Amino acid sequence: MEKHVRSAIAQSPSSEFRVQSTVTSISENDDWVYTEYADAEGKTPRIKSKFLVGADGKIGFTRKMYLEPRGVVMEKTHR
Repeated sequence: MEKHVRSAIAQSPSSEFRVQSTVTSISENDDWVYTEYADAEGKTPRIKSKFLVGADGKIGFTRKMYLEPRGVVMEKTHR
């Protein structure tokens, strides 16, 4: 799956894959989502976007530090 995601990102002029980066802060207002992260060089860039998709896993920053404190709980899937 990662191979396909990387391929799609590479083909999109408005997307960029930022390896060795760690999200450190997420905030939002009525119009924008702001995401700050630490990059491979130790810099902390900030991105402004209309939405954020967090695919960092069940113990990742997006879920544990942003969604769950706001009451957003991911329910278990049943097989």
